Amino acid sequence: QIAMETPNVRQVAQSMEAKYASPRSLNGKGAPATARGGNGVAELLAEPVLDRERLLNDTVNTGVMAALIGGFALSTMQMGMVVPGEAAEQLTVVIYMLSVVSVHMCTCSSLSSAFLYRQINALGDDAACVWAARHPLLLSLPMSKFAVGCMLYLSSVLCLSFYDLQEEPRAQRA
Repeated sequence: QIAMETPNVRQVAQSMEAKYASPRSLNGKGAPATARGGNGVAELLAEPVLDRERLLNDTVNTGVMAALIGGFALSTMQMGMVVPGEAAEQLTVVIYMLSVVSVHMCTCSSLSSAFLYRQINALGDDAACVWAARHPLLLSLPMSKFAVGCMLYLSSVLCLSFYDLQEEPRAQRA
């Protein structure tokens, strides 16, 4: 019963289109809200069209983000908090290990993005769409690995902040 009463995305888009279907568009200046001249609501809520350019852009963007975060995690590892042969605090080992796994996940994400880019770029427009439809798991790997690497990096930053503030009396009360 609840599903019957709750409007779905298409109903919301149709009601918004009816509401804003006037000479003045969504941007309020009388100009079309999209380059295609529509009012933009249906285009904003529609499923993205799968094409070769979008696939190439997604793989490049994921690879760049992963390389950036992986570099940050690598710099955290190189801070010298853990020195081989010396006893280390437990928290510094946790920070180091979070950073190590983050670097590896982000590196794997960047590399897999590069390999996917190479594969997609070698295909034509139609062939790229067919290939993408047949390999959804493979296409999701770079972003999944990046997400894990990013979460681990953010966790290491939180642990590093806690480590830096453990001698601060005001931080101990918080």
